[in-house]
Amino acid sequence: MNIKTLKSLYATSGPTPLTATQMISLHLYINRPHGSEDSLDPHYGPYISTLPREFDSHPLTWIVRSKSGTESGGVPLLRYLPPSVHASLVKLHDRFCQDRAAVREYLTANSYISSKYDTHLANIDDSSTSNYVWAWLNVNTRCIYYRLKASKEDPDNLTLCPILDFANHSPNGSHMTPAPSDADIWDTAPVKPIGRGFRFLSPADVSVQEGKEIFLAYGAHPNPHASLGEVEIRDGEVDVQDVVESLILDHKSGVSVKSVLEDEGYWGYRLDPILLGGISAAVMAPDYGIKTLLSLCLK
Repeated sequence: MNIKTLKSLYATSGPTPLTATQMISLHLYINRPHGSEDSLDPHYGPYISTLPREFDSHPLTWIVRSKSGTESGGVPLLRYLPPSVHASLVKLHDRFCQDRAAVREYLTANSYISSKYDTHLANIDDSSTSNYVWAWLNVNTRCIYYRLKASKEDPDNLTLCPILDFANHSPNGSHMTPAPSDADIWDTAPVKPIGRGFRFLSPADVSVQEGKEIFLAYGAHPNPHASLGEVEIRDGEVDVQDVVESLILDHKSGVSVKSVLEDEGYWGYRLDPILLGGISAAVMAPDYGIKTLLSLCLK
């Protein structure tokens, strides 16, 4: 399920074109199953019915509910998040609000297409049901990178792929890895029909016995941010950047030190993979001070 397979269902012209994240989340929002029932979507109903039914334990759900004055569920836990995680959560919430506003504008502009658009437009800001939060989180925790556009950096290069929901992830054990598509190899837009689909490479360094599970590897994320998306985590990794920055600023010469570090491009040098095109980004950027690391390696 991606922007190409959904474009026939949603008008892409006019004043309110949708991004891939917005279009997929809109489709999920409109076709969310009620309670334990199956989705009534005639196109992707069976798949949508297998998706998680709620994200009540996700910090984004907490912060959305807190904005409406709700203090139930996990909302009180927000104050215990590490500063760096809370900062990333705020940025994640900003992206969510931007996408929700775009979907709201789309529903308003295209209400003539279907009467059900009016109902969904009225409920899109309802934090008690969190229907759009549910849809948006399914996109941002389950979509993977898939080359659909001419540019490999295009943010619309993502898709929901049902079969991959059955793949488990582990930092240990045998791993299969996604193979580059023809579009990636030649750095061009996929031709019709869209490539040869997904291909995976079996482990090259070990033999796999019959009945042995093979895990899917697609790149690790920092542990403190793992709660913001469905990601692989690193063993023994702790983000202390905010603590170090506070120690520097508390020193009598902290302001001067910060100024020098900013001038040289070292201050706050964190590339957060969750915020660079979502968790399905093609290249998972490191979240540590890579410039410092490279400098030490070169010395």
